Amino acid sequence: MARVRFLHAADVHVALREREYCLEVVDEVAEVAKDAGVDFVVVPGDLFDSFEDMAALWGEVWRRLCGVGVPVYYCVGNHEFLKKGAHEFSEFSTPEGLFWSFDGVGVWEGEGYEVVGVPYRREGYEGGGGLARKRGVRVVMAHGTVQDAFWFSSEEDPAILDPVFLRDFEPDYVALGHIHRECEVRFGDVVFRYAGSARVWREGEEGPRRVLVVEAGEGGVRVESVALERAGRFRVTEVVFGVERVEEEEGFWDGVGPYDRVHVVLRGVVDGLDRVESWKRGLLERYGDRVRTITFEEEVAALRVLSSHRFVQMFLEEMERSRGGCEERVWRDALRLGLLRIREEIER
Repeated sequence: MARVRFLHAADVHVALREREYCLEVVDEVAEVAKDAGVDFVVVPGDLFDSFEDMAALWGEVWRRLCGVGVPVYYCVGNHEFLKKGAHEFSEFSTPEGLFWSFDGVGVWEGEGYEVVGVPYRREGYEGGGGLARKRGVRVVMAHGTVQDAFWFSSEEDPAILDPVFLRDFEPDYVALGHIHRECEVRFGDVVFRYAGSARVWREGEEGPRRVLVVEAGEGGVRVESVALERAGRFRVTEVVFGVERVEEEEGFWDGVGPYDRVHVVLRGVVDGLDRVESWKRGLLERYGDRVRTITFEEEVAALRVLSSHRFVQMFLEEMERSRGGCEERVWRDALRLGLLRIREEIER
């Protein structure tokens, strides 16, 4: 059996609202495929964030991916069905070099390999794959969550896939989409592999976004994980508001890149929430054009709101009397944590 080399990319979630960023990621995926000298590319679903995004960016995406000069195999995921309405996937023209499935299992032959496409289906699939082995390496691509992969999934739609159904196709490699974390599970001697999301699509997707370069054939399967620089990172930093000053993570912004999605967690105690809003505006002015986006999470207590409460007044008086009995930093932390704890009790 001859060896073949292919690219496995999934869950790009190309969206019109972030058109330039998404197309830069697609460009990099195409560049990785060219540089790796692959024989073909597989994309197991959620290439687009919704049907509307698919309609708006169909031509631009395939011009880039089919421009690699090798066959591209694609099956739709659950996100391609979002905002679909009465439209049909058959409305799209198929560019040269693209082979895709949307209403049932697709099977295609290449030089020394076969690709089986299993698109997302809400009701799942029944029965066995049951394809006779023809020749060369067989790659199955599918979109959904297989058994034993639930630990890695945070998707609202589980899109359950029966691993037996996929295994019955007798694949050498199963390329999966839907779970945004790179991982693999095994059923017997068959490897089911998720490439993870190729871009930062939502909060919490930490670490590099990746695609997989796979070699399969005589001697088994070898997988190389390739990080995508233009996908950026999801980065989190904590900012603590004290009564007298704001403490930020030293050097954090020095390591942030233009494609990164930054989430800022604000904690602490302030004399008034207008101080927090002013600080946020200043941060956006300094760094807003240096990153892809900045979001905020606020866990801040306002003294103006709390200070009218008698128990809070007693606590502040006691804290003021104890000031100087320990390090200033320790005193400020005790004040902040104490007020937050009191607020929790008041709000119960």
